[in-house]
Amino acid sequence: MFNNNEKILIIGKCFTKKNPLLAGGIIILFESLKKQLNQKKIDYDLIDINYKNYSDFKFISYFKILFKLFFKIKSKEMVMLNVNFHGLLYYSPFILFLKFFYSFNYSIRIFAGNLDFQYEKSNIFSQKIVEYSIRKCDKIFYETKYLINFFSGFNENSFWFPNLRDKSNFLTSKSFKKKFVYLGLVRKEKGIDLILNTFKNLKDYEINIYGPIIDGYIPSVENKLFFENNYRGPIDQSEITNVLSSNDVLVLPTFWKGEGYPGVIIEAMSVGLPVIASNMRGIKELLGEDSKNLVDLNIEDSFLNSVLSINEKNYKSLREDSIERFKLFDNEIVMDEIIELIKK
Repeated sequence: MFNNNEKILIIGKCFTKKNPLLAGGIIILFESLKKQLNQKKIDYDLIDINYKNYSDFKFISYFKILFKLFFKIKSKEMVMLNVNFHGLLYYSPFILFLKFFYSFNYSIRIFAGNLDFQYEKSNIFSQKIVEYSIRKCDKIFYETKYLINFFSGFNENSFWFPNLRDKSNFLTSKSFKKKFVYLGLVRKEKGIDLILNTFKNLKDYEINIYGPIIDGYIPSVENKLFFENNYRGPIDQSEITNVLSSNDVLVLPTFWKGEGYPGVIIEAMSVGLPVIASNMRGIKELLGEDSKNLVDLNIEDSFLNSVLSINEKNYKSLREDSIERFKLFDNEIVMDEIIELIKK
């Protein structure tokens, strides 16, 4: 472990102070890292790069963050930048510039699963920033294995740092009561319309939808009443495993292009909840190539068939599979290995 004399700086997005319930995966992942370091009694300094916590104007927030970086980084021995594609472009060049003048170990942790897509579609200037950042950092950690394969030629010190969660004290019931749940940002790209279209015709099934509504999501006229009857609102992070364990199956028919390893899937596995989710690269790695509940993107028949495939007879084995799969993403098991990699 790190000793208390080491000087560590972690950089990432914290909860929005004005509305902490409005948190996407990037914020939750960084908050989870803070929690994990605290649990392991590792001292660290922090720079929050959530611009909403500084000013209503992004450019003002950006310069305030750079100002903090300039004054904090010179006294550190290890710096870890936790960002997605845009965060890498905004902050890594400045950190690498400071590295010319100060001696510190620089690690990057990439959130989300679409860095390769964004790199390929970006302009040559942005591509060169990404390449230079990856080449010049001491270590880089990716959320998914396919990103390691894609970018491995730029830096041999490339490692897997998946989304991790603590083992839950809650476990879902061993009996199947046809209670399904969606928990996450309520937006079209997460497959909310598909969920509504499917479950409104399944009269003896229950669907509970949790999470903040973003991007002005409005259900269609024919789904409006059904949505209002089944939408439970946003919940605090401390309530997630309790809410999940009170249901039978998590559904996530997402087609959001930035999907990596959705944390809610790992939360669901921690309580033994079977998962029905989209057949996307990151989710396939998360659930396993042989998962029977990977559904085609935005195809109602595929999603419906997967929902109907779960019954009293197979529910117990699906529940046990989730509990076993969670071990790959158990903070207690995996985090120590990652810390050892960071230390080297």
